[in-house]
Amino acid sequence: MTRNGSAALVVDQPPLTPGPPAQPSPFPRVPPQPPPDPGQDDTYYPATLEDPLSAKHTHQEAIRNLHQFVRALFRNRGRQVAVIRDVLIYYKPRSLRHRAAPDLYVVLDHSEEGINAEGTFKTWREGKTPDFAMEVLSPGTEGRDRTHKKDVYRQLGVSEYFMFQPEEARPGPDRDNPLRRLQGFRLEEGAYREIKPDADGSVHSRTLNASLFPERRSVRVRDAETGLVVPPASEVEQALESEERGRREAEERVDREARGRREAEERADREAQGRREAEERADREARGRREAEERALEAETRAAREAVGRLMDRQKIEELQDQVRLLQRGRGGGRGR
Repeated sequence: MTRNGSAALVVDQPPLTPGPPAQPSPFPRVPPQPPPDPGQDDTYYPATLEDPLSAKHTHQEAIRNLHQFVRALFRNRGRQVAVIRDVLIYYKPRSLRHRAAPDLYVVLDHSEEGINAEGTFKTWREGKTPDFAMEVLSPGTEGRDRTHKKDVYRQLGVSEYFMFQPEEARPGPDRDNPLRRLQGFRLEEGAYREIKPDADGSVHSRTLNASLFPERRSVRVRDAETGLVVPPASEVEQALESEERGRREAEERVDREARGRREAEERADREAQGRREAEERADREARGRREAEERALEAETRAAREAVGRLMDRQKIEELQDQVRLLQRGRGGGRGR
């Protein structure tokens, strides 16, 4: 479906004759075309059929939400998948007539890098065609979505084709009937066969390995691997913000704890250094005291020796004086006789 209500998905393409529904299609899967000579292919390939802003809000919202859900589905699985919207598919070199524009399509095991850079999907360059396509229906395009476009995707070999009708797009008593709002088709033996929905209106996609189910204006996605419904983008953003906030808080807590440990270690180092310095100071003081005591002892010893020396000198003097007196006395006695 085009998003401004136009009826053409494949521009100016001749009408296609659908094959018998129960027999293999007379139209074989369209293989990727050989790449043209780069020096000769100067064709300008427009990226879109229309300005996306011209699409109705309901249509935009449904595609945008499904795009986010499917991308989140495969991001959680860690698998490389191209989930594309608002990008034309060209499936024949140098031809602008052979093109299609699903509202959303999925290419398994493929990178979005080159597609996003150029803004087009060329099957001969990418080496394959989409594996899954989705159209959001509107009253003005529902007829072509269910017939002509369905046959185009069959010829391209798109494994699964889904159609979704938002609540606002279906008038009458069936607008709230989930069994009438979402339909899926699987390519088997060259023909699309409808996938039987579950009682709640969900339809299982083998390509996505997920169940799709309508919810008001959107198609929700339940991961068949986990059984969990992929949350809306707002919840994903909140969860990512919460996770980021939790990670930052954990990192800050780890930093605080590491800083606390460093400060404790530095404090312990300072205390150990203080103890070493105190011990060294005590050792110096003890050594000083010992040296002072040794100096005092040496001084006392020297003083004692000096005192003994003086005492001995005095005794010697006294002995000499006594001898002198004796001599004097002896001389005086001799003169008297």
